[in-house]
Amino acid sequence: MSAYDDPEFRAWAEDRKSRVLTMLDDSAVSMALLSPPFTLERLDVSQALEIGASLLLGKPLILCVSAGTECPPGLVKAADAIVEMDEPVDSPSNQERLRDAVKGVLGDV
Repeated sequence: MSAYDDPEFRAWAEDRKSRVLTMLDDSAVSMALLSPPFTLERLDVSQALEIGASLLLGKPLILCVSAGTECPPGLVKAADAIVEMDEPVDSPSNQERLRDAVKGVLGDV
């Protein structure tokens, strides 16, 4: 039996496609907030889907990570920008770094 034969999986996949991926398609840039460790046990399937779809749709990808985080090399290559963030996440300095990253990726919009 394939995952596609499972009604719960099909419902989840349709929700992601109709809701999440539609929003991604309508956006100018994709941002992902990542936290290590990057292992199969900690893999966020929704986030993996969104990052993969961002690449397939040609969306600029901005990764947001805690300061000092070492990202997998392939993810670093795929990212248009990586923003190292301090605590608290909503600090003015983090907001400025995010604005700069978006500006660097998209230019003045």
